Amino acid sequence: MNKYSDLPKLINTGLTTVGILCNIIGFMIIIFYCIQIRFYPTGLTLSDALFFWWILLIFGFLYICIISMIYLASFFVIKLFGKLINIILNSFNTNQMYFPKGSNIYTAFGFVMQIYIFLIYSLDKKLFYIIFSIEISMFAVLILKYYMYERINLAENKNTSEKVKVFVPKYFENHKKLFLNIIICIFILPMSLYLLTYISKKIAFKIAGIQYENVTIYTDISYSKFIQNRINTSKIKNKELQSNSINCTDLCNIDSVDILFTNIGSKTLLVIPSGENNEQSLRLELPTSAIKGIEKKVYNSKKD
Repeated sequence: MNKYSDLPKLINTGLTTVGILCNIIGFMIIIFYCIQIRFYPTGLTLSDALFFWWILLIFGFLYICIISMIYLASFFVIKLFGKLINIILNSFNTNQMYFPKGSNIYTAFGFVMQIYIFLIYSLDKKLFYIIFSIEISMFAVLILKYYMYERINLAENKNTSEKVKVFVPKYFENHKKLFLNIIICIFILPMSLYLLTYISKKIAFKIAGIQYENVTIYTDISYSKFIQNRINTSKIKNKELQSNSINCTDLCNIDSVDILFTNIGSKTLLVIPSGENNEQSLRLELPTSAIKGIEKKVYNSKKD
């Protein structure tokens, strides 16, 4: 049988698995974000649900791409210093790391991914620090993984005199490496929780048009009294917020507004910032249908 005969089936299985993972991870990203801002979308229509599903897929795919980049970059570093790490392990009279065949390909990809990570520093320093901290943690995870690979190989090798036992659940008795990879994924997830939050808040939601910062919104004139009364009766003492007023003609416009959640569901969450840390921001929930337009500010870098 041709060795490539099962390739279409493997590709289909891989894409299905990635699709499921993207939706699960994307759902987690949105849940974390909604918990953080204490807001949950309501009144979802069919189009909202389809848009929501598409966002889940994109968010999950973005997360998997970044984690895969960190994983490969970490593998490159571990492989680069593999001999030194094995010498250290050997000094403790323990097994050394084992790298499976074909790992040189992953090393080459890891070298490229490591370059990409350093390029991120020039684009987004905070994201770089998050990725770099996860990469440091990934070093320990990968050392453990390939150390256990060697123990599994010794345990399954009947020709060796060295008796090594690896304890796994009975269901995975014949799939020890699969069980190990599942455990590795479980370790990676809590390591990257902050990355999930950062992706949702700073990257993904802005790309999807769910979140906006420092924009002018245009609302239905029927909501002018409600919004102005909320501003006037607010207990916030910040002068900037107290002087913030609504200008109305056919529509009403409010400047310097942050939109935390919109375009999914029947309600939109708005925030009028107050102070440098926005600790006492005024939160407003309006029907999404009441918002007629969003104007982004364009900054001109030219000097007079």
